[in-house]
Amino acid sequence: MMNTAEQLSHSNEHWLIGKEFVELSRICDPDINLVAVPLPDAEQVIATAQALLHSNLCSDRRAVGHPDSLAEEMFGELGKVESGQPLYEAIALLIDAFSCLFDLDEVGARLARLDRAMCPRFHVDRVGVRMITTFCGSGTEWIMNEGADRRLLATTASDDPTSGFMRPGTAIQQLPTGYVALFKGELYSGNEGKGIIHRSPVPAPGEKRLVLTLDML
Repeated sequence: MMNTAEQLSHSNEHWLIGKEFVELSRICDPDINLVAVPLPDAEQVIATAQALLHSNLCSDRRAVGHPDSLAEEMFGELGKVESGQPLYEAIALLIDAFSCLFDLDEVGARLARLDRAMCPRFHVDRVGVRMITTFCGSGTEWIMNEGADRRLLATTASDDPTSGFMRPGTAIQQLPTGYVALFKGELYSGNEGKGIIHRSPVPAPGEKRLVLTLDML
């Protein structure tokens, strides 16, 4: 069973699917390990990403840098093209928001254009907090902590619905395109054993995904 963000309740004690960008700050609540909200001007950003998806402006790239200059260093050409400005401005906003939220002097960024699942098995990240934004294609899938046997994470059992990894009645949740999400990992202070369980979706035949990830360093 699969639920999208529109089908979810607004929140529970461990996650929040919000409506306003400012709600991303709720990730700092000790009991919250996932916050997701729609991008500002999401429809325009998605349309821009789809139009430029196959161009060199959206090719795979990764870098580490100071948040004040990282967007320009990685995506300067995108910002200089009028048709690319909505996507560039969205990326710059995300880098700024992520760095301000956690007072970061360095941010690790990766833009990936994918036609396969990057991390196909349910897993948790050995990070503090990771920001994941899907501009094109299917969004990240996740399940609630109480819905899985964490001992079987990232094993073949997590692919097998009969293995007991997912407890009866557990629904796989999926974030829509154009949502920005903060995933709390195992290295966040006080969050060991509670990192959000998630995986990359398997794209449909012919589908490509454009995904931005930001990491604390």
